[in-house]
Amino acid sequence: MALQIDASALIALENSRSGAGFFVTAFYGATQTVPGPAFPDIDRVPITTDGQLTFDVSGQIQASGSVFLARDTGGESLVPKSMTDPLAPFGQELRIDYVVSQGGASWRVPLGIYRINEVPRAQEYFRRYPAAARIIGWSAELALVDRFDLIRAASFLGVTAPAAGNTVLQEVANLTTAAGVTCAWPAWLQDSAIPSGVTYEGDRLDAISQLLASLNCDPGMTRQGSVTAIRRDRWTSATRDDADIEIDGVLSFADGLSANIYNTVVVTNPNETLPPGIAQITDPANPLRVDGPLGARVYTNSNPLMDTTAKLQAAAQTILARVSQLGSKTIEVQAPPRPDAELGDLVWARDTLSGREVIGQLRSFTVPMDPTAAWTYNLDGAELLG
Repeated sequence: MALQIDASALIALENSRSGAGFFVTAFYGATQTVPGPAFPDIDRVPITTDGQLTFDVSGQIQASGSVFLARDTGGESLVPKSMTDPLAPFGQELRIDYVVSQGGASWRVPLGIYRINEVPRAQEYFRRYPAAARIIGWSAELALVDRFDLIRAASFLGVTAPAAGNTVLQEVANLTTAAGVTCAWPAWLQDSAIPSGVTYEGDRLDAISQLLASLNCDPGMTRQGSVTAIRRDRWTSATRDDADIEIDGVLSFADGLSANIYNTVVVTNPNETLPPGIAQITDPANPLRVDGPLGARVYTNSNPLMDTTAKLQAAAQTILARVSQLGSKTIEVQAPPRPDAELGDLVWARDTLSGREVIGQLRSFTVPMDPTAAWTYNLDGAELLG
């Protein structure tokens, strides 16, 4: 579901097709350090238009990137020199907001909370005065990762099993809280019992992924830095009316043919002992028939929302109609910034030149630190609609 932002901010963004910039603040634990009393002449972390952030649902670290800082006036320097300095890579974090403005009004849309993972480069510039050398400017590069880094680093010390009596969401909350990260679940998410035989060893993020997979979800991260759930395979049954956001841009298609196509769909409910919904292509005249030269190609889907036999069968038919189409492909979209876009969103996109239309699930997107630059969006399993 797209991030909920002020309606006036969305209208301003659509009118201007770009933002006014970024507003970056620094934190050490719960304490805001920049701006802060130790740096009275600095009203924000001063980033340049270089650098970018990348969001990708397939990565253990789903949001990462680099920002570049520069300040060419005298006064305080933010170049880190000790483990507790505001921009040091020892638990310090940045909050990055995208600023939308129109007329005299402005809005800040959160793009996330990032841990400073590394300071690859930093430099201060001096000028020698009669009494002493003074700082006249400084620059730095910061490598950033999202809070999944906290969970990834907190590996299990041995083989571990879920706490007795916990549900999936309760267990995930236990695993993240132990690493210092909270959870925030969407309203549509239905909890369930933990599948039998689950144990953990090594990577804590793998355990969380394993648990959420039983709910047909992947782990995600909210803009406030809490673990959430991203629903899988929404594109398989979506229509334009289901889209979370709509964008116009330049679409890049790979119009080749691929055998990445399915003629059988099996839909199950992980929480119910119901017979699965099964749909197949059996028409002798269809080259995709299950007993044809292509052979059987099975697409599986587990959905706890399908709680009756009729729903399971209807879902199988709907998904088969989508995954058996040659129009199912991955599409890149170059379009104006949409800071309300989130991984897993359903996006309806139209090519401004050809008029071709697609709907797909947002797999990744790239945010340049230049507020006037276009963003790149990649839609997974997008289907051509026209």
